[in-house]
Amino acid sequence: MAQFFCKMADTMKEGNFVASLSRSEDENLSNVLHSLLIYSLLIIFLPLLSYFISKTMIFEGVMSMSNKDALFYGGITAVVVVHVILAAFIKKAWKEDRPRSMIKTD
Repeated sequence: MAQFFCKMADTMKEGNFVASLSRSEDENLSNVLHSLLIYSLLIIFLPLLSYFISKTMIFEGVMSMSNKDALFYGGITAVVVVHVILAAFIKKAWKEDRPRSMIKTD
C-alpha cells in the first residue's frame, strides 16, 4: 500500500495521474478506498452504539448501577471498541503493504 501511494505521488508530479493507472492499480485504489470507508463508518458508529447499549442495557439495566457509574463504564466500553477497530485496521493495512513475494504459500 505504501509503495502504491509513493508511485501515485510520483505520477501526480508528472501531471498524468488518471491516465497512468493500470487496471490492477485502479482495482487496488478502489479496494483501499472501500476499506477506508468501511473502517471510517465503523469507528464513528460502533463506539456510539456500544456506549449507549452497554450503558442502558448492561450497566443500568442488568447490573443496576447508578447513572454516574454507568456513564463511566459505558465510556470505557466505547474506548475499548475504538481500540479494537483501530487494531483491525492496522492489521489489515499491514497485510496489504507486504509484497506478494514475502507471503508464504504452501
